[in-house]
Amino acid sequence: MGRCLATLVGCGCLAATAHAAAPLEAVTFAATPGVLYLPLDEAAQALHWLVQRNESGRCIRLHDAAVAPGSLRCLIDGTELESTADLQKAGAQVEGAAESGQVTVKDGRHQFVLSAGAKEVEVSLSKQELRGWQGGRLVMQTHISSGRHNGTPVRVVP
Repeated sequence: MGRCLATLVGCGCLAATAHAAAPLEAVTFAATPGVLYLPLDEAAQALHWLVQRNESGRCIRLHDAAVAPGSLRCLIDGTELESTADLQKAGAQVEGAAESGQVTVKDGRHQFVLSAGAKEVEVSLSKQELRGWQGGRLVMQTHISSGRHNGTPVRVVP
């Protein structure tokens, strides 16, 4: 049997404060409308959950719940994403409708607000590259071909 690495993410104790923490930024996908995703490590840190990884660094258990191989989506940098539905399966309470773009995720006295970031597309004609962002997260990057001999009209949107 392969070795497993366990990490307790975010085990430090924080004093309660009068102000709420900024919402974590969620990512959405057209193929799964109404579903919010966030980086697994950010969710684990906010909920003070244990993450177990295999030798190649992939998550295999989250808070004593098995994570099926290949079930996690990933950002282009390899960051593993977990859906709010999978957080519920692992024991979290999710309040609010994901379709609204904002939910609260709780486990005992730990909680966070998850909010879908605005989507933006950035096109660099000089680099011939398209980058897609949701909030502050880079979710896609690809090369483009915009035409020949500087024939592509340029429009800058503030």
